[in-house]
Amino acid sequence: MSCLRLEAESAVAENISPRLIYISNVKYGGDWHSTMHSHKCTELFYVVSGQGKFRIEELDFDVEANEIIVINSDVEHTEYSIPESPMEYMVVGIDGISFFLDDVKDSRYCKLDNKHENRKILYYMRDIFGEMEKRNEHYGIITNNLLEMLSYKLLRQKQMSIAERGSEEYTSRKVSAECARVKKYIDEHYMEAINLSYLADMVHMSKYYFSHSFVKEYGVSPIGYLQRKKIDESKYLLSQTDHSVSQIARIVGFSSSNYFTQSFKRMESMSPSEFRQKMGRN
Repeated sequence: MSCLRLEAESAVAENISPRLIYISNVKYGGDWHSTMHSHKCTELFYVVSGQGKFRIEELDFDVEANEIIVINSDVEHTEYSIPESPMEYMVVGIDGISFFLDDVKDSRYCKLDNKHENRKILYYMRDIFGEMEKRNEHYGIITNNLLEMLSYKLLRQKQMSIAERGSEEYTSRKVSAECARVKKYIDEHYMEAINLSYLADMVHMSKYYFSHSFVKEYGVSPIGYLQRKKIDESKYLLSQTDHSVSQIARIVGFSSSNYFTQSFKRMESMSPSEFRQKMGRN
């Protein structure tokens, strides 16, 4: 893999937003070692040629030439190239802002596939790369002005919005994305030993703030949602399988059949055995 990365120096004030951090030109060469990682800045990828895949946390999707992928800060990701069609891309690290698609709930990333409009973005990225490479007088100011123009070009081609880090919208979008991430984790791991501290640490929030945010987002506490998920899964097993109550308690992750029965009664106003009889199974 060949990678030419140009780091921005402090040629402009740090409080300017957006602010260029780096720009790289990367091309697959057969020795691509992709590992999940995240950045404190937003990354904007332009696939110049070839084909590949991007992984955004648990999500995988295909990419090809002239598509743009924006990955917001603190989101784990990596990229893969298809060996038969080696991928080349340019990536810009941008500090201070995040990009969001207005009609998409997932605020971790944006994918833009209008190739005709995207090519206009490549023009600005190549201009930024040239300025960074030559580093002539005032290149820092010029590159950040080009970056601002690039940002507005993105906004023009699709229903997108920009949020500056620290703004109310940025915080709201970030918290919403983290709550959705935890909800998905609970959906997939409800049978495991999960507590509030573990979930809050997962998204780097205090237990109080995370719990309050989750309730605001979904109308139920994280542990309340976890308990409901366990009970809903147990109802399916009670009605569709011949597993005993104690077996079902273990399957859905309760520490004991007594605790399972108590939780089930509290939520369904009947015992698991009564529910099974109601559903027509002995």
